[in-house]
Amino acid sequence: MGYSGNAYAFKDKKELKAFKKKHLELKNEDSICYLASDFSNLMLHYYGYSTSGIYTLTYEQVEELIGMADGILKGQLKGILKTLDARHCRILYVEGYY
Repeated sequence: MGYSGNAYAFKDKKELKAFKKKHLELKNEDSICYLASDFSNLMLHYYGYSTSGIYTLTYEQVEELIGMADGILKGQLKGILKTLDARHCRILYVEGYY
């Protein structure tokens, strides 16, 4: 059984908090990237514990993860940073399941 998650960009924690408070539904078409088990495994290593498939990361944490990743995942994370830059966003929210 693997991990399947979508990544979403938010300008800041305030925007993410307002989004969660309104209980709005995330749509697949709003996703900036699809992430799989290699991301989940990296996050388990990064945090040292499981977060049940939901991750909220700052821009700086994504930069840190790039240094820990390799292969396709490293490229995906670099692409995520470019998207965050283009959208002037600082928060990456990943919602997935196992």
